[in-house]
Amino acid sequence: MKLPKLSFRKKLEPGLGSENTDEKISGPAVSEDKDSGGAKQWMVLHLEKICFAAAGITFGLLIYTAAGRLSVNPKHNAAELANKASQMEALIDRSDWDGSADQIPDFAAQVQRANRPIESGNYSFKSLVGFETQKVRKRTWPKFLPAEDVWAEGGSGIFWIAGRPEKVDDALKMGVPPARDLNSVSLSLGDYEGAPAPRAATAEIKHWAAITALIPVKKQKALYARTYQEAEEYQPLEDVPNYLLARIQRIELKSGYLGAKDLNWDEPDMQWEWTPQLAKEKMNVNETALGRLNPSKHDRWATEAGELVDARYVHPRLTTPLGPLGYVGWEQWATHPSIPLSDLKRKNGDGKSRQKMPSQTADRFQKKQFEDKAAVNKNNGNNRARKFEEFFNPTPDKSSQPVSVENKDVPDKSKSSIESVADENQLLRLFDFDVKPGKTYVYRVQLLLKNPNHNKPSRILRDPTHRKSPFVPDQKLPWSEQSAPVYIPPLTEVYAAVVSEPTKKEATVIVKAPTGNEGNILIGELTLSQGGVVVDGSLRGERSYEMNGIGRKLTQGEDDGLDAELLLVDIRSQVPVPGEAGMSDLLFLDPNGEFLLRNTASVRDQRETQRFKKLSNAYDRGTQKLRKDADANRRRSNDGRDDDLEDKALLGGKDRKDK
Repeated sequence: MKLPKLSFRKKLEPGLGSENTDEKISGPAVSEDKDSGGAKQWMVLHLEKICFAAAGITFGLLIYTAAGRLSVNPKHNAAELANKASQMEALIDRSDWDGSADQIPDFAAQVQRANRPIESGNYSFKSLVGFETQKVRKRTWPKFLPAEDVWAEGGSGIFWIAGRPEKVDDALKMGVPPARDLNSVSLSLGDYEGAPAPRAATAEIKHWAAITALIPVKKQKALYARTYQEAEEYQPLEDVPNYLLARIQRIELKSGYLGAKDLNWDEPDMQWEWTPQLAKEKMNVNETALGRLNPSKHDRWATEAGELVDARYVHPRLTTPLGPLGYVGWEQWATHPSIPLSDLKRKNGDGKSRQKMPSQTADRFQKKQFEDKAAVNKNNGNNRARKFEEFFNPTPDKSSQPVSVENKDVPDKSKSSIESVADENQLLRLFDFDVKPGKTYVYRVQLLLKNPNHNKPSRILRDPTHRKSPFVPDQKLPWSEQSAPVYIPPLTEVYAAVVSEPTKKEATVIVKAPTGNEGNILIGELTLSQGGVVVDGSLRGERSYEMNGIGRKLTQGEDDGLDAELLLVDIRSQVPVPGEAGMSDLLFLDPNGEFLLRNTASVRDQRETQRFKKLSNAYDRGTQKLRKDADANRRRSNDGRDDDLEDKALLGGKDRKDK
């Protein structure tokens, strides 16, 4: 639609255009020209009026609306309105609102709270890759860690074995009491160390290598959490590392070796197997890793020694229990420098773990010796064989079944919740009893874990084959670093006691040696010159004792069975510092061609010296008591004979029976 065009008459100046005065002049009319500028000009001229009118109408509507809302209902009178006002005041008075919402916030307190350090348990780091990280992942293998800080220590000693009939002397069967030996005294439990021999126990000499390491429980838990927290069907109490067993590999170092580097661990001299089915040669369950963690059927301990380390760090399956070792404590072999000792040890002043020492031949790791026998946590490890048979599916042959150490009264530690286990490294302790004295070995260990993806649905697994095996495959389980070379010492041991005069090149040593499988041990003090040899009969004339652990007897002057053949090669003494005792090194050569280094100031040598003095004092006290008892018996018998002589004199020289 086109708007009409309006035209206006133009004014003319006077005197101009008189010729046009005759033209027809008309008022406003519709223009015949099609000019579009007229509409715009009209809008410019009248827009102000239009806006003013619209604003007035809007303002009027607002006033009308407000007046309508404020209007009073004509049905309400003044009395009703006053009543409603009083009701509102009463409701306000009864309310709990204290106006705290309108108070000014304490910005200083907020800043102080914001400056506090954030605790590690209140936050966790997540990947900021993007939206893909929020998706649920498929389950797979976490990274598995090996055992850490492997230690190995060799030893030889006497164990108390049970399950054999007690020998009874023929004289006792006939009712004849044994003759009292004035050269033998009884010992109390405080006179010697080691486990006391139980009744009807026999002795057996054993050699062993003790392997201790750290189980990285805390690090492995972190790896499990990182892998499974964002995976499907995550279970916080189930998706944690569950260690089942441990095994070792061993390589024997030949004589003249220059070190333990570049060893071929693909072909070890010996390796424990998980199951008999995996072994290259025929074996029973007792010879597997499961059987070696428990007493064998034909070689059972007579008792179990007390645990030495803190119970929180004892793993229910991987910390092998301690057997009844006679005449010496387990501290040298059963502990680890990074594992704290039990509360009883700390209370008795033995809270220090064994210390790392420079390696030496036949004394690779010299550790702290301790005073008292441990007597706590005897049940640690009693259930470590529980229900492993169903895991490993052993052969049905009864002769190959392991000895059951199940105790129904003791709770199953393998089912304990994650909160009951120490969230730190735990102790791995293994014993290799298949060793020979005079040999040197190197070890490494492997930890077996339960498969966290066993029997999981295939749809949530990255690889469905992960659900088949109940255990983590061997190729996924790493081996630990190899241990330092460990030397298995001979039965006869020698310790440096004192070097009184270094210029004379003489030293006093303590010699210890078992005397067969009867449970006796020979301990004596001997003075050797440089170049002297400890051989059979060398203790004659010196102070020597034979201790019977089963009968708890100590006899003097016995040295049968001593065949050490230890050669004292050299004595080197240091000049003592003023106010301190001197220190001497003694170098021995054993029959196997290995050098033994002993030091008069070392903890172990001082320990054996004090132990010998303690036995010597116990023997002196016992012999004095025997002499007093013998003198008292003699006096009583003499008093009886004197009374008989008096009666005979009164009867005229006749005995009482002739009266």
